[in-house]
Amino acid sequence: TYPSSISKEITVKIGPFLENPSVHVLYENRKIVYDEMKYQVNWYINTARYLLKTRGWDIFYCHWHLPDTVQHTHLGAADKEHPNYNPRVGKKAMTMLRDCYMLQDNLVKGFKKLCGKDTYIVLISDHGNSPIFYHTNINNLLKENKLLKTRDNNEIDWLKTKVYDFAPSQLCINLKGREERGIVNPKDFEKLQEKVIDILLNWREPKSKKRAIAIALKKKDAP
Repeated sequence: TYPSSISKEITVKIGPFLENPSVHVLYENRKIVYDEMKYQVNWYINTARYLLKTRGWDIFYCHWHLPDTVQHTHLGAADKEHPNYNPRVGKKAMTMLRDCYMLQDNLVKGFKKLCGKDTYIVLISDHGNSPIFYHTNINNLLKENKLLKTRDNNEIDWLKTKVYDFAPSQLCINLKGREERGIVNPKDFEKLQEKVIDILLNWREPKSKKRAIAIALKKKDAP
């Protein structure tokens, strides 16, 4: 906090902040998880109320990460279409999700009680969430299409590699004149980009035939 004295004051008056409720524990311990999630929600509301009364505020901003964590942990188990779905576990996972959403409503309700008619309450999600149905390996795809070559120790053979996995969600062309061991002629750059995009968009999960990659773009088009 700034000033730092507020931190101790809040801890004494409201209690310590519980950063990560135990959402990964077994479903048999649901009450423990629920109580910890509830404590976190109440801590936000009580802290906002305390600061409003003692100092006043024009903006109260908080990041409540719990829905993200709960969905990463339990969304797949709750989805009946998931290949590993188990009805017994799925029912408990759905309850865990519902608990989280109800507490989310309580968080909004708590702030509504603090705010007057001239106050805006804004909720923003940083991203949506969906279960992971399968895993992919981009390097295997590049190898199958003779765009990437590895040695026996699995290190990249740069003198025989045209495209490589650069970072999450990014591929890089091993361009001559730009890369230290580049082999792709600059005049072939765009043609190779088009080829890679075709390969990515034709990459499908064997059973469902669904695309593994929804959108593939050239860097210049991505913005």
